[in-house]
Amino acid sequence: MKKNIIKFLILIFITWLGFLAFYLFALPKISTDVKILDWIVKSVEKNMNAELVIQNPYLETSVKPELRFRIDFLSLKKDGELLLNLKNIDTKINFYKIFQKKISVEKLGADEIYANINELQNLKMKDGKKKSGKSFFKINCSNALFYIKNLHVQYITPKQVKIKLLAKDLEISDSREPKMLHFKVFLDLYHNNEHLKLLIKDWDNVYFKDRKLHADNLKFKINNSVVNLNLLLDEKNHYDLKINSDKFEIDNVKRFLDTDILMPNSHEFVACFKDFTGDFDFKVNITDKDLNGYLKVNKIGAKLIPVANLPLTVTKGIITINSKDIEIKNFEGYYGSAVKNIIKMAGLIEDYAKTSKTEINVEGTAYDEFARYLSKIAGMKINVIMRLPILK
Repeated sequence: MKKNIIKFLILIFITWLGFLAFYLFALPKISTDVKILDWIVKSVEKNMNAELVIQNPYLETSVKPELRFRIDFLSLKKDGELLLNLKNIDTKINFYKIFQKKISVEKLGADEIYANINELQNLKMKDGKKKSGKSFFKINCSNALFYIKNLHVQYITPKQVKIKLLAKDLEISDSREPKMLHFKVFLDLYHNNEHLKLLIKDWDNVYFKDRKLHADNLKFKINNSVVNLNLLLDEKNHYDLKINSDKFEIDNVKRFLDTDILMPNSHEFVACFKDFTGDFDFKVNITDKDLNGYLKVNKIGAKLIPVANLPLTVTKGIITINSKDIEIKNFEGYYGSAVKNIIKMAGLIEDYAKTSKTEINVEGTAYDEFARYLSKIAGMKINVIMRLPILK
């Protein structure tokens, strides 16, 4: 009986030594074996009709339950088009708690990443099969260092909006309390020969603390306008977001709505106007329970396309918004070139998320200048012989 137990223990010990030898010596060699890499490259070419290049993969193991995997260079091309380009990928994981089905990521980063999203989306396996499943292990990233030194992403939306994302020094630090988020991001939306550019940097004001995400007085630019942002977000998705700006250029709003990125057909909100000028102040507070904000017009100009490009100028006005209603108050301005061509507007949009019951009153005076624009539409000369209300 004792001999059988001893034989069994020796067998377990030999098996453990064999596994350890495979893990420490054979596995790293397999990961860099030329024949294995050649098989991967040919499989990608056969199944995706794409060209994969991998340079200097390296797997490092140790007696500690840790793995480190690095690749100097990886690229993916199809029909001469570059889809993906990665430089100096570095990954480190530990599996101290592997028997508890837990794996911890300690480092995940790259010096350079380029991705063409449209081409990657079009990349398919020849058999068209997709596999998905639930991970057997729980991945812990709370103490990990994430970084990308240079990032370049390109994407063209179905509405032909060209999106270019450039970022430098992206990092989620491995420090705790606070765990810092670092980034320098440039985003360019190009549509209808116009650019909408966003520039944002963390300035050491974005971090995780007390299991919450904080952004303290974060400033970013949209074209020539500066926006201030404060955010508090916890693990249960309770959030408090405050956004405000002074002298925000109205043309930025039109350029963004024209892209339809926010919602389908958002360009229709401004389809009757062109040549926007001027700016406004705004302040919005959004939480998981409520929404409140206002917009105050400084001076805004535009041309009304359906009325022969009639110039409109708004000199004052306030829009308030809450979780249910939008109220338009004290809007005043004029049409054409003379301030005597008065226009006033006020109204209420009730329950805008559901019924959108709308009542808006517009008042104004009609003079000869208004008649000249009506003449262009009617194809005949129209004269105003008395003062009339345009709409009430």
